[in-house]
Amino acid sequence: MFKAIIVSILLVLTALSARADDRQDCQSKSGQEAMKACDAALRKNPRDADSLINRGFEYETAGELDKSIADLDKAIELAPKASLAFYNRGNVYLKKGDKTRAIADFSSAIEIKPDYAKAYYNRGGVHFDSRDYDRAIADYTKAIQYDKAYTNAYYNRGVTWDKKRDSRKAIADYDKALDINPKLVKALNNRAVAHDDMGEADQAIADATRAVEIDPKYARGYSNRGYAYDGIGAYDKAISDHTLAAELDPKIAKYPRGRGMSRYNKGDFKLAAADFLKAVELEDDAYAMMLRYLARMKLGEQPKEELEANAGRLKSKAWPYSAIELFLGKRSPAATLDAATDNDERCEAHFYIGAWHAANGNAAEAKASLKIALDTCAKSYLEYKMATVELKRLEK
Repeated sequence: MFKAIIVSILLVLTALSARADDRQDCQSKSGQEAMKACDAALRKNPRDADSLINRGFEYETAGELDKSIADLDKAIELAPKASLAFYNRGNVYLKKGDKTRAIADFSSAIEIKPDYAKAYYNRGGVHFDSRDYDRAIADYTKAIQYDKAYTNAYYNRGVTWDKKRDSRKAIADYDKALDINPKLVKALNNRAVAHDDMGEADQAIADATRAVEIDPKYARGYSNRGYAYDGIGAYDKAISDHTLAAELDPKIAKYPRGRGMSRYNKGDFKLAAADFLKAVELEDDAYAMMLRYLARMKLGEQPKEELEANAGRLKSKAWPYSAIELFLGKRSPAATLDAATDNDERCEAHFYIGAWHAANGNAAEAKASLKIALDTCAKSYLEYKMATVELKRLEK
């Protein structure tokens, strides 16, 4: 009798130990090993919220988003104060494109755990994607408040300041990110663009140079250094950098487009037109289509038919399609401006209206529109750099 009791106790202890091992493996391992351990732990205790949270995470990682949500729903039902469950479910909803539910879950995680830096950061990202930049900045600021070394929060807040056209604050945040990680190439690259926006070409070139020294295959760094060189009239250096970018990433349309800009500004309209064509061949790039039109106009050609054919491939009639319609004679300059929906689009509209007037011999109207483009476009923009050169040509 006594021996039977001892055996029963040992069996119970063995079962409890096995259950504990499964639960521990569910939390500590990853991939298929974790999934198997979570399944085993939940067979023994279907109400184990922690194992449900961990299995939900593994489902998310495997791309099985509906199964992930099912596990996290049940975990939240069992443990309504589990901030991690809300946070993870918010990430899943974000992957499913449901921003409203993602924000709600990140907010619930924050209500439970007010110092949840990652939840603030991720909610800030959703606000950023929704162009709600003030809320994004507020959330990134909270993330930094609770994690002073949150490099990506500084970086993303810098990106958001860029979107708000506050380059000085953006630079300050990139500085902070680089203090924490001096080799953060994307921060160096963005700080280069921000300095270019401020008209600080030397700093822009220095940052872009440092970025490509750290990562010699970083095409964006060469491209942005090319834009900075273009802004100071160093067209051959700009062309060289845009060429390097295009060689490193030959499928990206913006690199031959950038080289086309430099060649256009240099006055080499034939090669510029060829570059813009290359960009159009890589991608149905509305900007490259218009720039090729302008380059061909400079060559004395009649490119309207080509532009119309190219524009017919565009799937969207959103900006800058209205500027293409201006070039095709289907929209007036005033109607083109009316179609622009924000400051960036309006600055672009003024450039393309000015360039269109210049192509049609209307010098006074061209100068007026190009001057507005210079006053309203960020200095790093292609349209700003081209407007500068076009205006000089008209004033000779």
